[in-house]
Amino acid sequence: MKIISAVKQKLKKKLVRTIYTAAKPYEIHVGDQPKLAGKTAVVTGGSGAIGRAVCVRLAAEGACVYVGGRREESVMKVVNEIRGLGLQAEPLIVDVTSADSIDAAFDGVFPARGLDVLVCCAGGGARSAMQELAKQSVEVLDSVLTTNLRGTMLCSRKAAQVMTPQKSGRIILISSAVGVQGKANYSEYAAAKAGILGFAKSLALELGAHGVTVNCVTPGFLQRGEYDDLKAESLKKTNCLHTIGELEDAANAVCFLASDEAKFITGQSLGVDGGRTLGLYGD
Repeated sequence: MKIISAVKQKLKKKLVRTIYTAAKPYEIHVGDQPKLAGKTAVVTGGSGAIGRAVCVRLAAEGACVYVGGRREESVMKVVNEIRGLGLQAEPLIVDVTSADSIDAAFDGVFPARGLDVLVCCAGGGARSAMQELAKQSVEVLDSVLTTNLRGTMLCSRKAAQVMTPQKSGRIILISSAVGVQGKANYSEYAAAKAGILGFAKSLALELGAHGVTVNCVTPGFLQRGEYDDLKAESLKKTNCLHTIGELEDAANAVCFLASDEAKFITGQSLGVDGGRTLGLYGD
């Protein structure tokens, strides 16, 4: 009976544990003069966790944000959320793994309107399919590399075609702490994100003379979805600040690099990782 009682008490504690959510409503404070007023921005992967945060942040600073994504339903959720705040957003249905889809999406909008900011958020790891390289399938390798690295390069290529003649623009790519330090069982993801870091430097050298900057935001572990107190404690161990990285942290870094405050910064990687890449912190 004592054992049963102990189990019940343990379960009861678990049931009353506080649950947090990373996908919370945003409360963003902006100045009297928004940093991106009158600008046009496109965010690929705009319906994802980081992408959504970036879209809302840029829109709050006055940009008309094109929310990029493959699925119209997911894209429109973010578009309607932004419009519901009295801000500007438009859908951009695009598959970054398809050059034809990218060409059609960009050519249909941006040459005529102009493009001030491109944020490449589309990507992600193999998730449940991650495993050591010797056992990984070629299909997973191709998928991760194509979406993250090739998709970023193709979208940046189209943006460069618009920004070069207008002699201005900001290209901001999303890399990862894994691309800086590597991680076991994440070889394809590490390779793709490391490739983005090298690509950003090369493209910055190409486009600098045309007034276009190219930079990376490199997040560490940012919490997504729901988590409880126990998960929160484990998250705090993944960085030297012993705190929880939020999606807004990455969005704020993107907003800074998109603004005139960063006009003399190019070819750089801005780490948003709580110091994770400074040492080996728990996974």
